[in-house]
Amino acid sequence: MEIPEPMSFKNGLMYGRPDAIVNYNGGEKFVLEFKERTGYVYKKYLHRYASVSAVEPSVYSQLQTYIDTAGLNKALLIVSPADFAMLQNSMRKNKAWGENYNLPPFHLEWVERNNSHIDYLAERANTIKEMIKLETPPRREYSGIPIGLNGKKTFPCGYCVYNFTCTKEYGFGNRT
Repeated sequence: MEIPEPMSFKNGLMYGRPDAIVNYNGGEKFVLEFKERTGYVYKKYLHRYASVSAVEPSVYSQLQTYIDTAGLNKALLIVSPADFAMLQNSMRKNKAWGENYNLPPFHLEWVERNNSHIDYLAERANTIKEMIKLETPPRREYSGIPIGLNGKKTFPCGYCVYNFTCTKEYGFGNRT
């Protein structure tokens, strides 16, 4: 097992460092990545039988960049709950799990190389790199409107702590 230095994705578009690169018993090398998650996210991995690409797309993207920069074909993701005992005790109090429920201490998932996703990430990184060079900011991804016509908070602007600043300073979010 080796701990790599920070690696450059697609000639310096971004940098990162996987937790380790493993060559187990002289076999195929792979990226090893550890994540510690809240009980809510951890339960999504375990009980929805969902892959990392569905549960945490940003982690999936991170793993794809590591796989590409290391020149490998797969990664092993190990996810554990941030507070194992608290989560297990909480789940045992729930009728759905029962008082004898034994929470798995970690979730293991092999993530295979996805060249089309890697190309998408490189394209997105290039777009951001070019936008930084522009003198005008890019168009907003969101409306800036914190409260919808139905009276409920909108996502993400309705939950942003800087919403007041956007509205007051820049006029974003006004319906006029």
